Amino acid sequence: MNQESTFSSRMAEQARDADAKRGRNERVYFIEAVGLDLVKIGYARDIDERLRKLAPGCPAPLRLLGVISGGPSTERYLHVTLEASRAHGEWFRRGPALTEVLATIDPPPAPVRRPASRSIRLLRENTETADEIAARL
Repeated sequence: MNQESTFSSRMAEQARDADAKRGRNERVYFIEAVGLDLVKIGYARDIDERLRKLAPGCPAPLRLLGVISGGPSTERYLHVTLEASRAHGEWFRRGPALTEVLATIDPPPAPVRRPASRSIRLLRENTETADEIAARL
């Protein structure tokens, strides 16, 4: 299987189209059980929440490898395409076929760093301009 056959086939296009018609903000995720060479392929609207829910039941740390646009049809297409690599349920063994798919996915979004609440409060309280601060010096 190559990348062209994985995501450019007519079946893949039909799966993406079916998911797009659902009009939901769903993404297909690829989550790795670190050290076990297993990757879970599923779909969700809130991938961070899904990762938090999966973590307590997994014997290894979990890491988001990436996401693609899609929902249940795209997920089902990938499950069928990677059937030979299936370990259990939605978990797949890393191998050539899965590695090819993983090479085509979007990397996970960078985590959003939120300033500490103290920093936000200080920013709101400090409304002096640079000129006012310079005048005090």
